[in-house]
Amino acid sequence: IINMEWGAFSTGLPLTEFDEALDAASINPGEQ
Repeated sequence: IINMEWGAFSTGLPLTEFDEALDAASINPGEQ
């Protein structure tokens, strides 16, 4: 099993509409 969590990889990468929708629906929007 390989953990591929990229949440803290970079803040400079562009976000897609899917990224923004998922973030808005999370329990910590804008955190990671």
